[in-house]
Amino acid sequence: MLNDSLLLEIFGEENLANFVSQKINLDDKTNKFIELAALRDRASDVFNVNLTFPDIAISVSAGVLLGLGNALFKNFFHIKRFFLN
Repeated sequence: MLNDSLLLEIFGEENLANFVSQKINLDDKTNKFIELAALRDRASDVFNVNLTFPDIAISVSAGVLLGLGNALFKNFFHIKRFFLN
């Protein structure tokens, strides 16, 4: 690579400083794009749910039991009110 003093003579101090600052900005933007891609990958995994058969079976059985309990107690209170009046 060329010597720093030779670069200063050829391009000038101001141009070399601008180049260095633009290179730093470009590296920052590149890093931010890489981080954004990683965040998008992580965000797409948020809604990934790996349900197994036991998970589904427990959910279904809980729903059925709650539904039966709801129907039983609704019916129970209607019968109780019927006999009390």
